[in-house]
Amino acid sequence: MKAAFLTLILISTFVFADTLDNGQYVLVNPGSQAGGAGTDITNAFSAVTQPVGIIINALNSLCLGPFCDLFQTNPGPCRTPPSLTRFGGSTTNIAGILSNPSADLRSISNFALELPNGFKLSYRSAVDVCAQDFDNQVAFGPGFFALNDSNLSTSLVRPSQPVSVILNYPPTITRPVLLYATGFHRTAAEILQNAQVCPPTKCQNVAFVNGKAIFDAASFSSYIVTQENSNPSPSPSVNPSPGTPSNEIKARCPVGLVVEENTTVSVFFTPNGVPTCVNQGMRIQAIGNNTPQPVTFISCDSQNGQHRFSVDTSEGGSYRVNAEFGKYQSQCVFDVVGRAPTPTPELPVWLALVAASLAFSLARSSKAKATGRKK
Repeated sequence: MKAAFLTLILISTFVFADTLDNGQYVLVNPGSQAGGAGTDITNAFSAVTQPVGIIINALNSLCLGPFCDLFQTNPGPCRTPPSLTRFGGSTTNIAGILSNPSADLRSISNFALELPNGFKLSYRSAVDVCAQDFDNQVAFGPGFFALNDSNLSTSLVRPSQPVSVILNYPPTITRPVLLYATGFHRTAAEILQNAQVCPPTKCQNVAFVNGKAIFDAASFSSYIVTQENSNPSPSPSVNPSPGTPSNEIKARCPVGLVVEENTTVSVFFTPNGVPTCVNQGMRIQAIGNNTPQPVTFISCDSQNGQHRFSVDTSEGGSYRVNAEFGKYQSQCVFDVVGRAPTPTPELPVWLALVAASLAFSLARSSKAKATGRKK
């Protein structure tokens, strides 16, 4: 049956060559996919935008519409190396692989990509690195990297198995947290504007060891390590700028005058309506009387996304609190009347009983004396 179709299609090539417009066919080189390298089977027709027929293999067979699915084109092995001039370390030796005449760069096992002192990716599943432009489609810098999930092969950005990642971060980060952002971002600032804490569906087995974030990534976009509860101190004369209003993050300050030395402030975080705890990853700025005040993370309730922070309010005045996580921002304000008064300590029970007994004895003694004088 298949042979009959081949014969019919082969005959059709010559029968209709003079009667059909040349723009109705697309030529494909022998042993390759459309547009591949090789020698044209025939120059009878030219390429068009919307073809009705395709020459698909070295048998000079013409594929017409529904017949196309009867044939499978074998593209053959790829030997076009990827661009890796910016990478080194334990990056896979492509030249060594190509020393094997039958090697195919469309399926490379145990592929590794490393930027010394930057990051390292170790793939557990086979990947297609044929002609991949790693030099221009991978961005990196101190504590971050990103893979362009639009221009790199699917096996590289959405592998069938999680990829082992080692990401170096600056020594100034003493309380690291791993964030990610969807899309391809070339700078740390771009990533942080769109970042969120990496969930278990994307990042697994996360650990921070000697300046390295070690984790398994399910897929790739943009990743960065930053400081937990990073609170850049503004100039004493400058208040933090108001946050962008958002229903997904809400800072809540106490209502009325505050007299406590440490005041609890809440931040409710519900991105896309989902209560989320980022703990110290939430950035808090507390400004009292134009002076940055210490902030301490207390806890987070995963049921409603409520983060609780303690703000040092030992001095009176107006306080402004800015909460920020990635693109989400909110703020609240409250007033402090000053240092709380020191309450009089309560007497222990035993001492109170002694005092009461003594008072009772003194009262009886005074009464007895008064009675004697009357007699």
